[in-house]
Amino acid sequence: MKNILIITADNCDDSEVLYPYYRMLEEGYSVDIASFETTLVKAKYHFTIDANLSVSEAKSGDYDGLITS
Repeated sequence: MKNILIITADNCDDSEVLYPYYRMLEEGYSVDIASFETTLVKAKYHFTIDANLSVSEAKSGDYDGLITS
């Protein structure tokens, strides 16, 4: 299975995280969310997502793709 990393932060645009996150899942990728701290990321409007990694913990060799928002 291929792994994708999405890097985001508080006050991101909801659609910039939601759309790629769910599209990657639909295609069968494993998706990790990273932020500056492992915490709950609150988007501009109504969306929240748990960042399961901090940016410093993510290793480039573990991922086949990167999405930033």
